[in-house]
Order: sequence, then structure tokens, then C-alpha cells
Amino acid sequence: MRRWILACAVCALLPASAAGQNPDQASPVNGAAHPPPSRASAQPHGSFDGVELGGADLRRANFHGVSLVEARLGFVRLDAADFGSADLSYATLLPNSAMQANFTRAVLAHVTGNGANYDGAILGAARAQGANFAGASFVGAYLADADLTGASFAYANLTGANLTGAIVTSATFFGAIWSNTICPDGSNSESTPNCGL
Repeated sequence: MRRWILACAVCALLPASAAGQNPDQASPVNGAAHPPPSRASAQPHGSFDGVELGGADLRRANFHGVSLVEARLGFVRLDAADFGSADLSYATLLPNSAMQANFTRAVLAHVTGNGANYDGAILGAARAQGANFAGASFVGAYLADADLTGASFAYANLTGANLTGAIVTSATFFGAIWSNTICPDGSNSESTPNCGL
């Protein structure tokens, strides 16, 4: 019964435009799938703190403004999902696929997201203090103005990522892949090896 209620709650999060649509049929914009503009004005949907959605397929789901504190989202597909302004503090997101997902202004404090795929994801102005992104892939991801204080990006792939203005105090980048990465100071990793970090 609990799983049925949870499934209904998750279905309620899906945007109406995705109803009955194959998740792989995202509309490309500039060659990449993005959530519909209407999601930006979506109202918070409530609290799913501590929820367990292991193995779920939540591509293109709308979690805008939702509270998912300590949620367990292991092995979940989150491609092109909208987590704008959501609170995922202490959530487990591994090793998920969250390609093209929107985490703009999301709270990702102490998230366990190591080994996950965030290629093309938008984490602009996200607050990811103390997050564990070790071994994760951020190819082409947008992390401008994100607070990454104390976060771990050890062995993460930051190829083509944009970290302009990101706060990286005490963050760990040991073994990270830097290739054409825009550094926090706006320089390029090709001219500033490892962004000086």
C-alpha cells in the first residue's frame, strides 16, 4: 500500500506535458534537452523528506521547490528532471544519471552523489557545501556561482564545466579531470592548469 501511495505521489510530480510521453523524447534546445520554461514558476509540491525511491525512472520529473532532505535516490534516473530550489540536504544520489537535470539554487549540502553522471546539468547558485561528488562526471555542467565549500570532487570529470564565481574554499579536487574547464576566477584550465586548485 505504501509503495502505491508513493508511486501516486511521484506521478503527481510529473509535468502534464510529459504525461504519456516517452522520457527519451525530450525536445532538444541547442542540442540538449531542457525542462519546459513553465517549470521555473512552479510552486513547491511539499515534502518528501526521507523518501526511498531506489531504482525509479524519474526522467523529466518536476521536483521544483520540493523538500527531499535525507531522501534515498540510489540508482534512480533523473535525466532532465527539475530540482530548481529543491532541498536535497543529506540526500543519497548515487550512482545516478542526472544528465541535463536542473539544480539551480538547489540545496545539495552534504549530498552523497559520488560516481553519478551530471553531464550537462545546471547547478548555478546551488549550495553544495560538504557534498561528496568524488568520481562523478560533470562534463559540460554549469556550476557558476555555486557554493562548493568543503565539497569533494576527487577524480571527478570537469571537462567543459563552468565554475565561474563558484566558492571552492576547502573543496577537494585531487585527481580531477580538467579540460577546457572555466575556472572560478573566469580563466580557462588550459591556461591555468587544474584551475590552480
